[in-house]
Amino acid sequence: MVAKSKSQSAIIARNNSSDIVGAGGGTLLILLAQNLPENYSYKSWMVASAPAITMAVKFLWKLMDREYFFFKRKRNARKKRMEVTQDIDQLLNDPNTSNRVKETLREQREEVQLSLIKEQIRELNILMESR
Repeated sequence: MVAKSKSQSAIIARNNSSDIVGAGGGTLLILLAQNLPENYSYKSWMVASAPAITMAVKFLWKLMDREYFFFKRKRNARKKRMEVTQDIDQLLNDPNTSNRVKETLREQREEVQLSLIKEQIRELNILMESR
């Protein structure tokens, strides 16, 4: 048996969640239709359209979940950059930090700032391509 990494488990759980939401939406529609009176004109349409609605709900959930996942990852990366920058600034202001270490910290701070600029350029390129 192969052990799954944490990220693999998260991906599997996210994929399963769209299946569950899709199936739940279709089941809910069928249950709703079954509780309607027999002479209700849309009852048969509700039952017949349940599989298509299931797939549509699953697709929309997957789309929203993926967008949320990327948003959350981007937000966490920016938050981590801010934390690192603040920690570096504290060390740079510390009089006990040697000049050699401060020079290394300045270089690392530049790298963090440069990574933010690279990310913003990448996002801009994606926006320009989607036009």
